[in-house]
Order: sequence, then C-alpha cells, then structure tokens
Amino acid sequence: MRLVHSIVLGVSLLIAAAPTQAMASPGTGAHPFELSSTGHIVVPAEINRRAVYLVVDTGAAASVIDAAAAESLGMTPAAGADAVATGAGGAGLRLQTSHGNQFRFAGTETSDFTFRIMDLGHVVRALAADGRPIIGVVGVDWLERHGATISYSERTISTTR
Repeated sequence: MRLVHSIVLGVSLLIAAAPTQAMASPGTGAHPFELSSTGHIVVPAEINRRAVYLVVDTGAAASVIDAAAAESLGMTPAAGADAVATGAGGAGLRLQTSHGNQFRFAGTETSDFTFRIMDLGHVVRALAADGRPIIGVVGVDWLERHGATISYSERTISTTR
C-alpha cells in the first residue's frame, strides 16, 4: 500500500500544472466517494461522455489520464506539447497535454478541461485490486478551481463553484 501511494504521489508531484481554460457550471453540494483497499479516494466521473473511475490525489498538481486510455476517451494530444517527466522509478516518461475535454465530476461540468497524458500503467495495475478500472488522477487543478473540500468522515467531496 505504501509503495502504491508513493508511486502515485511521486508521479503526480513531477507534473507541472499549466493553467486550463474552462467554462464550468456550478455543481455545489456533497458527492460521495469510496476508499480503495489502499486508502485512495476513488470516484466515478465522465470524460468526453464516457464513464470512468479516477483517484483523487491532493498531491497531484495536474489531472492525469493513463496513455493507454486516452485514445479511447477521444483525447487528442496537443501538437508540440510533449515533455519528459521523471517517475518514481527514475525512468523518463513521455508527458503530453490534451485540451478541450468535457469533464463531469462531483456535480460539475467543464467543457474545456486540460488533462495531462502519460503512462500510468504501474499505478493503474496497482490500484486495480478493488475491481475498478482506474484510468487516471484528479489533481489540484480541478480541486482548487471548484473549491473542493474532502470529508473523510462523511466520505464526500463538496464543491462550492
């Protein structure tokens, strides 16, 4: 469990969050989440009108989708936006950016959300033990924009905008 958390946190911290333009409709209120057997917050969401499961990571600067899932979600990497990130294992990881994604989560809908795309295979496999196909991470870029508050005692994420 500690290794999985370290991997998620390590990969997440290495990704710089660039500003994203968004038109969000307010979705205030409390929205339930589940805790995985590893203690991660698992949430249902919708990306480009496809249902997915994500992990909420308050240590991740940006929201990231696994490269293996990006194409099936209709994500198009921006031209010339490739970079290399160093993961927890020390290897260079290709990092891409995808703009203009529809993202529904916790009562909010963003019509032009920017996701980072990178190989999260090691994280996805480690978190799949609970039977949910986790395909990415919701990061601080979304949490701050929507004034999110996480209540572990109530197992909810509340948004104010």
